[in-house]
Parts: sequence; C-alpha cells; structure tokens
Amino acid sequence: MMIAQVTLAGVYILMATVHHCLYCLVPIALAGASWTLAASELWVIAQRAIPNSMRGRISALIMVLSQGAMTLGAIIWGLTAELAGTRLTLLMAAFLFLTTVLGSMLFSRIFRNSDVIEDKAPSLSA
Repeated sequence: MMIAQVTLAGVYILMATVHHCLYCLVPIALAGASWTLAASELWVIAQRAIPNSMRGRISALIMVLSQGAMTLGAIIWGLTAELAGTRLTLLMAAFLFLTTVLGSMLFSRIFRNSDVIEDKAPSLSA
C-alpha cells in the first residue's frame, strides 16, 4: 500500500511539473497498475477478516461506500482544481500521500512498540 501511495505521489509531482502529456503516460499507467494491485490486496485482507456469515453484507456495504467516496473525491478534486489550479492541486495531493505514508510508518512503529510493552506486562487473570 505504501509503495502505491509513494508511486502516486511521484506521478502527481511529475504531472504537475512536466508540461507535455506524452511524458506522463507511462508513469500514469504504472501508477494506476500499482494502485489497482494495492486495492486488490486490501480487498483480500478485508475478505479474510470478515466472518463468513457477514461477508456478503459487509462486502456490499464496502462497495457502496467506495462508490460514494469516489464520487465525493471527484467533486473535491474538481473544486480544488477550479479554485487552486491543477498544478497546485496535484502537488497538494502528492504532499498528502507522502504525509499519509510517513504517518502510517510512525503509527505502525508506535503500535508495534506498545504491543511489546503489553506482552511484558503482568496479567491480572493469573
């Protein structure tokens, strides 16, 4: 997932700085492929985590929410591009992707360290 986010951030920076569309086509295709692979990985993880009795309902809910989120995201992209300009919108998106990657790396280290601390704590049930 982090690789897909960093790839997309790089493609957004490339799209914001390069003025000729043909130079962006291959990186855009690679970014789309990486994002599709990351999304399918998330879908598999979600499918495995959902209990069998609830899998259909929760999968339907996830699909409906993702469709709504894409619509809302398209509106936000359009408004931001209209108000701030396309170049600044792409740079802001790249910044947000990179911030998300750094934040998730930081939080994963914090939670990993807290799990170690909880494992060493004495249990009350003993």
